[in-house]
Amino acid sequence: METDISVTLLTFVTITNIQATAITTLLNSNEWNRPGKPYTTEELLLEPHGYFLAISEGNIIGVARLKKVSWYQWEFFNLSIHHDFHRRGIGRKIVHEVEYFVASQKGGILQATIDPNNEGSKQLMKGSGWTQSLTFIHPYMDKPTDVWQKAVRSLSKKFLV
Repeated sequence: METDISVTLLTFVTITNIQATAITTLLNSNEWNRPGKPYTTEELLLEPHGYFLAISEGNIIGVARLKKVSWYQWEFFNLSIHHDFHRRGIGRKIVHEVEYFVASQKGGILQATIDPNNEGSKQLMKGSGWTQSLTFIHPYMDKPTDVWQKAVRSLSKKFLV
């Protein structure tokens, strides 16, 4: 289902202290984000750059973070949508915005890690053209973690930009 609300997307922004507090609440309310070790506002403000925010009526209802890890590869993480706004296409909009941004920066590959039991995220990524490339045992949580990737600038005719 697509959004039936007005949503503004902010792309690759540096978050403020107030935004970091709201994002911390959102991340910690999502069962798939780093269970057992809640995020803190202070932790988010150590690296405040590269956020994608979905905002409705002045509230942050969706978030993701993007980080360049090499000259061609970017990591996409912490995609979280407020539970009142699930299944409205907001996560898909954020994923597509991240893809376009990376392609516009001449990035080649996007990568994300997903809990193998998180069916919603896996469906979203698969439906957006991502591929599960491997599974490894997470070094801090000692549980399986799937790696998903997408070539945003490939040899196919599907250039994003």
